[in-house]
Amino acid sequence: MITNNIISSIIILLSVGDIYSYPQCRMPNGYTGECKYLDKCKPLKEVGEKKVKTDEELLYLRESSCGTTSNYLYKVCCPPQSEWSRKLDLKPISFPEIINYLAEPGSNGTFEKSNNNTKTTTVLRDGSNKETEECGVEVSGAKQDRDYGMADIDEYPWLALLQYRFGRIMCGGSLISPSFILTAAHCIETTHGRPAFARLAEYNMTSYPIDYVEVDGGAVESITVSAIAIKWSEKHPMFDKNTYQHDIGLVKLAEAAKISDFIRPICLPRYNFADQFDTNTNFITAGWGVHSSINNDIKMEAKLPYMPIPTCKRTISTTSLTNKQLCAGGKNAISDCVTDSGGPLMFVSENYYIVVGVASYGPANCSNIREPTVHTNVYEYLDWIDSMMV
Repeated sequence: MITNNIISSIIILLSVGDIYSYPQCRMPNGYTGECKYLDKCKPLKEVGEKKVKTDEELLYLRESSCGTTSNYLYKVCCPPQSEWSRKLDLKPISFPEIINYLAEPGSNGTFEKSNNNTKTTTVLRDGSNKETEECGVEVSGAKQDRDYGMADIDEYPWLALLQYRFGRIMCGGSLISPSFILTAAHCIETTHGRPAFARLAEYNMTSYPIDYVEVDGGAVESITVSAIAIKWSEKHPMFDKNTYQHDIGLVKLAEAAKISDFIRPICLPRYNFADQFDTNTNFITAGWGVHSSINNDIKMEAKLPYMPIPTCKRTISTTSLTNKQLCAGGKNAISDCVTDSGGPLMFVSENYYIVVGVASYGPANCSNIREPTVHTNVYEYLDWIDSMMV
């Protein structure tokens, strides 16, 4: 029989184990703290979620880094919980070699720089090591002021197309590491089965497997599409095909994609950017319009304005929308009807592209420009994504 004394002893042991489960570390202000996940550190999480941060707060956050886990969850040197009620002592000591991770994205992995700052080694969550550029970076750089319509061949190098039986293309996705593609749950199990191949570095769907593009000076360059077999694909376990709640899925490639100017991963939203979104926010989407009423042969791009959930509910006459979803588009969209099911809703921050949403459902007819597209809010599913990418 378990007595009350034994139960009390177990509770005490569990409490002690919890207290000492975090390794000690040195905080930027010189005091001793505990190295733990950012989400488990209330004072630093609150600073990180502030829409506007002082230079002192940004520096403190950057220099609180105490490492990452194997599946790349960010860890900070956190004050002991007994100190959380006190005001955070923001007196950081300058350590310029610490990578700026919290302020803005730029990595789905861990970066190490040499003393001369000429070499960057990326350690991604799937365990691969690539001496490549950061995630969310285009060769030509992000362009803020532009005309939307036909995309350049080297733009959005993380775009993927999912190929099903008999070569049928039904969905898109986003490369988030050399081995993983983020897509929608409804793209995992379809009337044509599960996806069998992923196509990367695609541009003109009518010239598969080689695309030809004219470059400066009139020369023609050829680019071969990379078709990679899919090892496995999984939808979120709570996906509801009736309401499209939790419409998010992952694809594991049978072999890692070779990173190039035309194949690169996009950044995951390790910061909750949704807190910044308002009616002045614009997103970018790109693709071929796969699984819509119009399919484009050439890779296209569009600018979509953010639509708050209450407005979105009234526009599409539904009550099932939650904060786990994002709405974008409507009457102010530019060059709509290019979004692929499962394709990315992109937010640009400091010239880095972040996949904040996964295309879930939208207008059935491209002429219905007042109807927005509903996307799954990627930030709300980071724990599930990380758990799958081990």
